Amino acid sequence: METSTKKGFKALLPGKEFVKGTFNTVSFQKIIQHFINYVQQCGIPSINTNYAKGKVEQKVIDDLNAINISLKTHFNKIQNDAQKELAQVENTNTILGKIWHFSRTGEVSVKAIYTAVKNNPNPLSPETKTKITKYLNLIDKSLADLESSIPADAFDVIHKELNKDISNLNTDFTNMQAAIPDGDGSKLDLTNLTEAEAKSKLDKQINSLNNNISTLQQEIAWETVGQVGIGIVGGLIAITNFWNPIGWAAAAGTAVGEAELAVDKADKITKVATDQTNVFISEAEESILQPYYATKHYATQIKSMVAGLESLSQGIGAIRTYIDASLTDMESFIADLGDLDSLDLDYELISGDFKDLTDCVHTLMGPVFDNETLEDPKWSAMASDGKWAKILEDPDSPFYIKLMKEMNAESQASSTPILNSVA
Repeated sequence: METSTKKGFKALLPGKEFVKGTFNTVSFQKIIQHFINYVQQCGIPSINTNYAKGKVEQKVIDDLNAINISLKTHFNKIQNDAQKELAQVENTNTILGKIWHFSRTGEVSVKAIYTAVKNNPNPLSPETKTKITKYLNLIDKSLADLESSIPADAFDVIHKELNKDISNLNTDFTNMQAAIPDGDGSKLDLTNLTEAEAKSKLDKQINSLNNNISTLQQEIAWETVGQVGIGIVGGLIAITNFWNPIGWAAAAGTAVGEAELAVDKADKITKVATDQTNVFISEAEESILQPYYATKHYATQIKSMVAGLESLSQGIGAIRTYIDASLTDMESFIADLGDLDSLDLDYELISGDFKDLTDCVHTLMGPVFDNETLEDPKWSAMASDGKWAKILEDPDSPFYIKLMKEMNAESQASSTPILNSVA
């Protein structure tokens, strides 16, 4: 694959979603999708070695070509891993949305039931308690099913693979640096240089060598002309000078000059050849800059994904904790429906659980979810204080029948496995 232009890379530099500390699943999805697009549009970094054939040692060419094969292998794996990661995060996002839906439903419903029970002058009948229990247990079951849809180690495999990708890229750009011979000793250590700095240094090095070559070539040309001008042609004294005593003197005087010029000229020709080789070596080194820094950039973005996955795993761990707490406190709330004093404390606890759960989902899903409404507005209406007051008065109320029908449908939908494992 052809090496991409710098313009292409700069045009696709990441945006603010890569800034640390702004993690949520929405921005994380953007990071992954951006990375996938970035690789697909810019292509796999590749070192062009065609220009150097016959000018640099074959081992250098072979090493650089081997790095190209390694880059292609590693980047194909990276793209595959990024696609798997994107699918996992999208699936998790769907589950988080459902968890938010049931936590909000639980929050609204528990408040409405608590208010209705507190305002009801008559003790709850066993039939009414059974119906309330059935409804609240459906919320519990939905949350428990959703919790099990995100295993605690859901992201462990992809996390390990991304860390392996980073290690592979580190090896690639270390090998790039090592593949170039030392040349004239001015080989750059790219570790702490930006691409612009490295390019500037190599350009100056190449320009200096080329200027030196040009100067030497001019001197060699002048020395060649000078030798001919004083009568030395191919190491022989010119015939025009043979019978001329002055010519003899001139010839005799230049015999030493010829030897000096010949040595000087040979030294300069050798220096030109050396400098020209160093130009080719410097150009070979310059040829790795774009793939070298592109690879480092990719590695940086994968590190962002790994950090994001760690945040996502921590957030999911917190969600599991809050769901477990809500399930436990919901049992107490249900058990104490007939004990108003205990119900006050139960309501405070379960309300706190649902708030923590909802806040955690907000944190993981980002500000875009802050003003989300329940998927079905009828839920909110059916769970309002007025409706539950009627349900307490008449357990066979059509309000309750309709509510349970909606609740069962939603609960069954929540039980559908969503998260795909990554092999």
